[in-house]
Amino acid sequence: MNPPLVCPRCRRVEGGELVWVRLEGAAEGYRCPACFARYPVVDGVPIVLRDTDGWLASEAGVVLALRDVPEAVLGRVLAGAGEALRRGAALERSYLDPLESPLRTAVGARVAGLEGAILDVGCGAGRHGRGDVIGLDTSFPLARAFVGTGIVGDAADPPFAAESFDAVLLLNVLDSTTAPRVVLGQADAMLRRRGTLIISCPYAWNDAITAPAEQFDSATLLGALRGEHNRLELPLDYAVEEVQDPLEWRVQAGARTVHLHESQLVVARKR
Repeated sequence: MNPPLVCPRCRRVEGGELVWVRLEGAAEGYRCPACFARYPVVDGVPIVLRDTDGWLASEAGVVLALRDVPEAVLGRVLAGAGEALRRGAALERSYLDPLESPLRTAVGARVAGLEGAILDVGCGAGRHGRGDVIGLDTSFPLARAFVGTGIVGDAADPPFAAESFDAVLLLNVLDSTTAPRVVLGQADAMLRRRGTLIISCPYAWNDAITAPAEQFDSATLLGALRGEHNRLELPLDYAVEEVQDPLEWRVQAGARTVHLHESQLVVARKR
């Protein structure tokens, strides 16, 4: 059974304890019984964000795009579409036809052996092939195309309670976010004790996305996971069971363009 969704608006710390409110079913999807925020379900994908209305305003073209539009018609629509729809289509194309790579093979092998509730943070369309995994992504097309249960949500403000999952995946996501330490901290919070954390990262930082002060290298991440230092200012305590580095990861950026990254794969167990 999948862990219940909680209200991002109502999650807070009171008296040193984390407080959250479970969402209830509603006509359009979900509602919070405390703050009465409503979270829609579109094409089977829950959209659970602190500012759902703001996200819908900026991504309306993506949400309204139909699944079964013929390719020829879609091309004509995209030619005059807004930026959100063009960006969503490009993302979907690159992730729906993933190239085989050593990283993809290694991730698939590790995820195949996991048990219990599994969350794939920044899931894309899924890099593991398992249909029983929950995926969290801010991209509606990717959440809809996700091989398991896709949810639109913020990795830095996820709609789940603490210790909800037996395994959390952070696959090529940390260096693609504005707040990697927050995302890592949230992943740790959602993971149960003795749970498995799988991280892959090429450390391909972009200063326009992640401020230099927020960036870190492999040694810093591994030391923080093992609790050897607190440079990431996170109370982490893991047994690092496996490190593979480098593993090639290929992304189809265009018809004749393939981006090649060398990623590090880390498998760690929460103490």
